[in-house]
Amino acid sequence: MISQVCLCLILLGAMPSWSQAVPSVIEGVDVSDDDVHMRIPPPISGEAYPTKTGSETRSNYLGAEIALNTAYNDNMLAGGYVKPVRDITYSIGTSFSFDQSSSRLHETFKYSPGFTLYQHTNILNASDQDVSLSFHYNIGAHAVISLTDSFHKMSNIFNHPFEGVPSSAQTSTVNAVAPFANHLSNTAGVRLRYQFSENGIIGGGGTSALVNYRNSNDASGLADSNSRGAVAFYSLRLPRSQYIGAEYQFSAITANSENMESNIDLHTFFLFYTIYFEQSLSLSVSGGPQRFKDVQSLRHLSDGSWRPTVAASISWQNRNSNLAVSYSRTVTGDGGLLGVYQSESVDVSIRWRMERSWTVGSSGSYGIQKNLHITSLAANPGGHTVSGSASAQHAVNDHLSMVVGYERLQQSYRGVAAIANAPDSNREYVSIVYQFAKLAGR
Repeated sequence: MISQVCLCLILLGAMPSWSQAVPSVIEGVDVSDDDVHMRIPPPISGEAYPTKTGSETRSNYLGAEIALNTAYNDNMLAGGYVKPVRDITYSIGTSFSFDQSSSRLHETFKYSPGFTLYQHTNILNASDQDVSLSFHYNIGAHAVISLTDSFHKMSNIFNHPFEGVPSSAQTSTVNAVAPFANHLSNTAGVRLRYQFSENGIIGGGGTSALVNYRNSNDASGLADSNSRGAVAFYSLRLPRSQYIGAEYQFSAITANSENMESNIDLHTFFLFYTIYFEQSLSLSVSGGPQRFKDVQSLRHLSDGSWRPTVAASISWQNRNSNLAVSYSRTVTGDGGLLGVYQSESVDVSIRWRMERSWTVGSSGSYGIQKNLHITSLAANPGGHTVSGSASAQHAVNDHLSMVVGYERLQQSYRGVAAIANAPDSNREYVSIVYQFAKLAGR
């Protein structure tokens, strides 16, 4: 399916030749409105809201970073024992990043390997890796094609970077997780958009995602998943920096756990409205019908139904502050649980640069998942996840900084053996970070 979607998008790239009086399209979501350029409203951008302040946002650079971290966690083997197991971890993480943009091309790449040692629970010693890349290319004057990929090899979810507040209901899922279980995840996507008039954009794309737990004993009750999807959208600009539009999404999700499998097809159509009060402040709302069909192979069950999906979000970013909040209610089938669920979630992120050398931040999420087929598969009824973090960063100089922080993960899924006994974790940590960046040619 993805190859077919890509072929259609490549053919769509020829559309600029149909009109020579259409304004140009430029890449990015933070471009101010003018008579020529249109923004890409958050509900159809396919991207999360940024988490950095304006002064922390960089472009055209080559960078490297090394971080030394020690942390205390009061529950290292969540679910494995009735009583929590406490331990201290020592980790080293590095990252190498590249960002370069020109009038037609914007490309980014980041690779972050790391290793974590446990003072007592040595069996958990493991390495992590994160790789992400994006590629945005202006095709002629009126179209942009975007390619993205994000890969994660995780053994400790607390070492995984926060990826931002989701900007639409269809990208917002709060997962049930085994915090210290080795697993792989990968998300890839392609999108093409074409500005066919001064105030109109159409586009489409395809996505692919997977989650795979390497050892089923460490993640008993949690499901691997593999999903593929396609999207088509339309956006119209109104006066006073307002946008309306529509998007259709199709997703085919396969989830399996302990010799049981669920195949879910989702068809989602929603209308959206976005207003930019100023260049740094936006508000978006969206909603529409969602059709799902769930086929469970073990018991040969098949069922389908209609449900509403709704979402609302707000984002504000200036030089010294960043705030993003989102709410969504949608049907999902890839949240770590087998089957199809009604998911409701709230995500929030805030960051404030108090002065030149001090920055504080906090993030949190709440999600509840209710099984829509409670009588099947001796089904997991669902549950809820609450997570939050707070940190303070002090810059000693241009290269060296210190970070202290606190993180909490609270889960309640009585049908998931891996986290049923002692599901809550608290973590306090201290990090020393050295980073270097060099300007890259424009």
